[in-house]
Amino acid sequence: MVDGRFTLINGILLDTQTGMTWTLVTAENLDGSASHYGTWFPQFMLSALTPSTGPSIGNTLVTITGVGLVNATWVRFGQTTVAPTDIISDMMLTVATPPGVPGTVPVFVVRVGTHGTPFGEVYVGDFTYT
Repeated sequence: MVDGRFTLINGILLDTQTGMTWTLVTAENLDGSASHYGTWFPQFMLSALTPSTGPSIGNTLVTITGVGLVNATWVRFGQTTVAPTDIISDMMLTVATPPGVPGTVPVFVVRVGTHGTPFGEVYVGDFTYT
């Protein structure tokens, strides 16, 4: 804890008052030198996936809730990645399921950093294809 407000977790600074995280990014410039800058990201936490079942033909509209979803770029159902249908707010998005085989697959939400590199992938729950 720094100043009773910030906590350093695995190299990421968490502002415990706002829920934002500060991430230091290093980029290589064209001349080979390095630039260092930081970016504030909302804390990325997921809480629910509804509904959690649907037909194997896909196209079930699923709502995912949590925090930090405004930066969500993809949703992964098992090994299949799809773009969110609608990012309603920082706390809710919808996504249409891709086709799948009957059975249960893990669902992850992926967000990308400012330069297109993956920033994080968080497990939200399981989806069962019927």
